[in-house]
Amino acid sequence: SGSDGGVALHQYVEGRFTAETGRGAVTLEVVTDYPWQGVVAVTVADAPDGEVELALRVPEWAGAASLVVNGDSVGAAPTDGWWVVRRSWVAGDTLRLELPLEVRFTAADPRVDADRGALAVERGPLVYCLESVDHPGHRLDDLLLDQSVPAEEVSGAGPLAGVTLLRLGGQLRSRSVAPDGWWPYRQVTAGYATSEDVASEAGKSLALTAIPYYAWGNREP
Repeated sequence: SGSDGGVALHQYVEGRFTAETGRGAVTLEVVTDYPWQGVVAVTVADAPDGEVELALRVPEWAGAASLVVNGDSVGAAPTDGWWVVRRSWVAGDTLRLELPLEVRFTAADPRVDADRGALAVERGPLVYCLESVDHPGHRLDDLLLDQSVPAEEVSGAGPLAGVTLLRLGGQLRSRSVAPDGWWPYRQVTAGYATSEDVASEAGKSLALTAIPYYAWGNREP
């Protein structure tokens, strides 16, 4: 978007973009494979005379982001989610923004009942999810994340070709065995959670596969 003071890049998509400023039009060329890769290369294709601001959006999760202008690191840090560089630009000037795409486990506010005790798996700007097709023989609500196991990034195939998937550590949750008969409840005692009352595989380690949430529901009914 353009303003009197300059141009702001809100989203990182490949292409050639022109925006009007108080001094005239600025044209930028963006090359990137974001959100799969964290490098965003911006080249000034055309700019008016005089100083103009170029502002690049830096998400809250990208605390270790770096910015290089014409090969020199920018010393100033982002402010309120924006990296702003003000100078006289000429055609051929380049900016290289690097956003870290490490896997993150994010907890919601515990006052949100539905999310208490759960984690969101994120990588860059994307939220991930588990899907039944990747975990045959298991119910998704019986799977637990094991944060002690480092996440591994892998390439998707088939309908998920070109998509970055995540391999995560996991375990099977202990689940009570259903009682016999038609009545679904039973009286419990102090010894309720014994080995006889839970699934035999409880605590077993297994690998979990997480896919970007937007890609959910495209492989099986």
